[in-house]
Amino acid sequence: MPNTYQRSLKELITRYELEPATRDVYVEGDRDISVLNWFFQVKGFSGIAVLPINSVDVPNKDVRKCKVSGNRGRVIALCSLIEEELGSNLNNLLGIIDKDYDCINEDVGLNESAYLVYTDFSCLECYAIEKSSLHKLFNLYFGKNISDSCIDNIFDILVSLFCIRAAKVYLSDAGTVKFERSLTYHDGVIHFDEGGYILKLVNASNGKLCNKSLEDKINEFKLRAACFDVRNAINGHDLVLLLSWFAHKIGVSSSICNQEALHRALITNMELCDISEAPLFSRLLRWACR
Repeated sequence: MPNTYQRSLKELITRYELEPATRDVYVEGDRDISVLNWFFQVKGFSGIAVLPINSVDVPNKDVRKCKVSGNRGRVIALCSLIEEELGSNLNNLLGIIDKDYDCINEDVGLNESAYLVYTDFSCLECYAIEKSSLHKLFNLYFGKNISDSCIDNIFDILVSLFCIRAAKVYLSDAGTVKFERSLTYHDGVIHFDEGGYILKLVNASNGKLCNKSLEDKINEFKLRAACFDVRNAINGHDLVLLLSWFAHKIGVSSSICNQEALHRALITNMELCDISEAPLFSRLLRWACR
C-alpha cells in the first residue's frame, strides 16, 4: 500500500502566500476530524479542510526544537514554523491540540503561537461528558440506566488514571500496563486497585520508576486536579476504554461495547448549543467568518 502524500513546509508556505482564501485546520489525529467537519458544516462553512498533522512533513528537528513530541508536538511545531516564516497575521490555518496535562502540570508552560488553539478541556471527548449527556448515552445507546453516583464513580477513576498518566510522563514515561486488569465490579460499584496498578507500572518500568516518588507525584497532581472542572483531568482513550469495560460488565453486547463504535456514539452525544459557547468553538467561528 503506497504511503500517504505529505505536503512539505515549503509547499504550505507557498500555498498560503498565493492562496489567501485557503482555510486549513490541523489536528492531532483522525478522531478529531469528524467532530470539526460536522461543526463547520452545521454552521454553514464548506470551504474549510480539517486535516491530520500526518498530512504534513514536519521535520523532527523542528519538533525537538519546540521541546515537544508526537502528533501534538508536530501541530505545535507547524504553527510555530509558519509564524516564523509568514508572520502572525495569516488567516489560512489553525492548529488544534488537546490541553492534555497542562492544567495540572505547572512545570510545563503552554506553547504559544498565533495559529495554535487548545481544547478547553483535556481532550475533545470531554465536550461530550456532561452528566446529562452520559445519561443519554447509557439510555439510548447502551439501553441501560445509570445513576449520578455511578457517573461520579467513573469520573473518580478516570481522574486517578489521568493523574497516574501525568505523573508517569513527568518522571519517566516507561512501562505500559492495562488498567482494566486492575478493575472489578460488584454491588453496583467499580473498584480500582490503584495501589496494585501503580506497583505494576513500577515493575514494568525496568527500574525507571520508584513507587514512592510516583505516588507522591500522583497525589500532588490529584490536589491540583481537584481545583478544576473534572473534564480537565480525563484522558479520552481512558474514557472510552472504561465505558466499554463497564458496559460489558452490566450486560451490554460486545458489538455495542466495541471501542470504535462507542467512541462515535460518545462524540455524537455532543450538543451543538453547548459546544458553540465554548471558547475553542467560538474562536473557530470567528476565524471562519473572517
